[in-house]
Amino acid sequence: MIIGILEEYIPTGVLSDLRGLEDGDVEASTERRKKWGAQVRETVDLLHEIGVIWGDGKPHNVLIHKETDDAWVINFGGSYTEGWVDEELMETLEGDEQAVDRILEFLNI
Repeated sequence: MIIGILEEYIPTGVLSDLRGLEDGDVEASTERRKKWGAQVRETVDLLHEIGVIWGDGKPHNVLIHKETDDAWVINFGGSYTEGWVDEELMETLEGDEQAVDRILEFLNI
């Protein structure tokens, strides 16, 4: 099996920079937040199926494509970020699961 990286320019903003996620602003409707959450969940599940750990899951490492409104998971350098993944779970499947759960909470879904 060969694992590679496809690099593509993504005209985007970072999920954590989007206004309205905490206060329910129309900019981030429930439908959009659910879509992004499902895309993050699906991507992390697919990574785990091929033995890849995300490693530093947090909203700052999720990009939202400005044209397609799709969520892209980035930054596979490992480590952890306090508040998103507990240090003892860094670079583990459990840590990724914790990060996804917390991202879904951040998205308020």
